[in-house]
Amino acid sequence: MPLSRNKEFKIILLIVAVTLLYLSGYLAKFDWNPSATIILGEKHFARFEQKIGLTLDNLVVFKDRQYDGLYYYGLALDPQCSDLCAGKNAKEVIMRVERVVYPLLAFWLSFGRRALLPMALILINLLALAGSSFLLLRFLEKYRADPRLVYLWGFGVGAILCLTRDLPFLLMFFFILAALFCLDRKKNFLASGLFLLAMLTGEIALSVIAPVVLFLALKKKWRAATIVSLSLVAYAGWQWLLALRFGAAPMFMITGQMTWPLWGFVGFFNDLFQNWDARHLILASGSLLVILFVLFQVYLLLKYWPRTLTLNLTVLLSQILMMLSLGPVLLGGGIDNLGRYAQGLFLFSILYTAEAGEKYSRFLISLTVYLSVTYLSALLLGFNPAYFIS
Repeated sequence: MPLSRNKEFKIILLIVAVTLLYLSGYLAKFDWNPSATIILGEKHFARFEQKIGLTLDNLVVFKDRQYDGLYYYGLALDPQCSDLCAGKNAKEVIMRVERVVYPLLAFWLSFGRRALLPMALILINLLALAGSSFLLLRFLEKYRADPRLVYLWGFGVGAILCLTRDLPFLLMFFFILAALFCLDRKKNFLASGLFLLAMLTGEIALSVIAPVVLFLALKKKWRAATIVSLSLVAYAGWQWLLALRFGAAPMFMITGQMTWPLWGFVGFFNDLFQNWDARHLILASGSLLVILFVLFQVYLLLKYWPRTLTLNLTVLLSQILMMLSLGPVLLGGGIDNLGRYAQGLFLFSILYTAEAGEKYSRFLISLTVYLSVTYLSALLLGFNPAYFIS
């Protein structure tokens, strides 16, 4: 039975309300300053001021912490990357410049005012969380699945990472779900445009879009496959333009962290056994749980192998292959690194199971909930780094 609009609204409202609650708890640790989600390190703060030639006021600057959100903040300060992408230490920014949509939206939403940028980055992710949760809910309704599965996405560790670290992947998956929604309604050109926006938000979207094109081709839906593949052609053109400007396509700088399937697992466990201490084990615990999720999902597919290849199954297999191909550096970086790469796996695990009419595994639910609770607890209770306000 389809949910009423009122029930849908209440579910999305609950997800947003709980998110605002834990965001408030996090920001309260930093005098309610929204720039705390950027995780701007002292070194990059000085570099940004020097390269852009601006005085950056009222920012939370961490003395011994930094994270990728700082690059999207930097690109929102300098959308053309005329200053940040020049001179020494520019490669770190150039590697992210292909993900242009998130910082560009923040620049537009803040009307180019630097003081509003931190809040704009958070607001975009909140809207992406609400939008992606709504679209996932619609798919769950279509498959007559339990609507409560949407909470695994809305409260998942990937969503928490994006919202507390200013990462673009929630927005990327919003575009992906919107594209799949349009594709399901045979609005192929609109779907292709949304897929392109997804890739321009995060190159990881390729691990979804390429399998979609493959599935459409296997099903001999040539027109849809051709139209969707136009997004891949356009994205290749974007990479070519970036290569002309910077001397190399940023996508290949990042994909160099991938390896042969399972080879990264060998390196990860080898490093784990060589560094058998409490600190290393705590850092690796999140990665171990994600690896366990991957392997158990593989086990379930082998045990209940479907007779029909569906789009969600095709993409799920692609997500599993990507996870199995991550290098040891990414696997060893803890849940901060691995959580964002696993978002697609978590999402399409839900979609495939719902489409197949199966009950979602309690073990996978337990892993998902445990990852979220432990990460959020560590963030709210154990994350107390030294910082100053610029």
